[in-house]
Amino acid sequence: MIPTPFELAPLGSICDLNPRLPKESRPADTDLVSFVPMAAVDEESASISAAEIRAYSAVKKGFTPFRDNDVLFAKITPCMENGKVALATGLHGGIGFGSTEFHVLRASARVLPEWLRYYVLRPSFRSQAKRRMSGAVGQQRVPAEFLSESLIPIPPVDEQRKLVEFLARAENIVRMRREAEQKATELIPALFLDMFGDPGTNPKGWGIESLAEVAAIESPLRTPNFVTEATEVCIGPDSIESMTGQLLSQPTVGDIRPISGKYRYRCRDVLYSKIRPALVKVALAPSDGYCSADMYPLRCGPKLQPEYLMQILLNRHFTRYALDRATRAQMPKINREALFAFRLPVPPIDLQESFARHCQGYMRVREQQRTAMGTAELAFQSLLARVFGE
Repeated sequence: MIPTPFELAPLGSICDLNPRLPKESRPADTDLVSFVPMAAVDEESASISAAEIRAYSAVKKGFTPFRDNDVLFAKITPCMENGKVALATGLHGGIGFGSTEFHVLRASARVLPEWLRYYVLRPSFRSQAKRRMSGAVGQQRVPAEFLSESLIPIPPVDEQRKLVEFLARAENIVRMRREAEQKATELIPALFLDMFGDPGTNPKGWGIESLAEVAAIESPLRTPNFVTEATEVCIGPDSIESMTGQLLSQPTVGDIRPISGKYRYRCRDVLYSKIRPALVKVALAPSDGYCSADMYPLRCGPKLQPEYLMQILLNRHFTRYALDRATRAQMPKINREALFAFRLPVPPIDLQESFARHCQGYMRVREQQRTAMGTAELAFQSLLARVFGE
């Protein structure tokens, strides 16, 4: 299914870029249309995930028009780099309006809309687009000229259709792997609620204690030696995925070359990011290491299992507590005194231990699913590159 080289044509010659809405196609003010803010485009699936319905009068000014089978391409940083791309389908009345930070590509008879979507979805295309961005730092945008001048392979339409079907099958495998990984992630919170109930209402009547009574921070701050301790793990909040308890990366002291104090933690300490508590960044340390001073390494006492504490800190009851007590407007954080004043249900330790054993099994399943998803994603990106002749 991998093609031989095809004719190259400027993107602007085979599609309309940012077309206007003709007067004869404009709805009445009271007609309903789809509205797609930037947040409604899901970068993982490269699709519109949650379009809204609004009256035409509410969107006819100050928004970008498009119609069914147009391709939306985010032009502003960091949305563009994150892959906010979508093929508009199922629009109310066939018409949509969205963020002014979208470029719109409308296919001509020479090219399938799906072919355009896969072309602009490629990481290499987005890397090229990033190099052409202009504007102030933090507000840089991809100029329309970059899209118009970009050269796209143009096989015959029948060949495009075959290749699109081929890529869609590979993309569907990625989607199924992602769904399986998400389901595995949901197992632990579901088990927690089943075994212990909602910690905010404590329906099972467990004893209540402050966090200070059942956990502690036992490590002082010290600056690691990036020569003698170069291979030691040294993580910060960016190393933890929001809301899942998943470690995304484990950089070393040699990578970070720290010049300020860090906390030394031990395997199975619970690491909690005290800054921006709304991001809910919590992880269970898989080994000894160092963590940023922006994190608290919590060591459980004899009444508490780390897996149980991690789920408490991931729970929205604790997040609401942390947000209510966060200090500083620019970079909210929860201080140590407020953290340790938090009161939590403390079930019997044997029940917590049973929960911990189940968690460890579920985490192995989740890691297997995540690895499988990563493999499928790499295979899909490789196919994209080959199909488009990279």
